[in-house]
Amino acid sequence: MGRKASHFETIPLCPEHHRHGPDAYHVSPKGFTEKYGTQRELLQKVQDELNITGCKCGCTSAFNESFSGL
Repeated sequence: MGRKASHFETIPLCPEHHRHGPDAYHVSPKGFTEKYGTQRELLQKVQDELNITGCKCGCTSAFNESFSGL
C-alpha cells in the first residue's frame, strides 16, 4: 500500500484546474499531464518558485526555517 503524500508534496491547483474546467485534472488526468506536465514536474516547479529545498530525509528544512517564528 502506498503512503499518503506529505503536505509539502502537494500541488496547489485552483478549482478550474482541479475539477471544474475543461483542462481539469479530474476531467482527464492524461490530458492534464500532456498539457501541464507530470505531478512530479509541477511539484518541482512550485518548489522552485517558492525556493524550497529539502534535505536527504525528504523534509523541506528551508521552508520550515522560514516559517518557524510564526
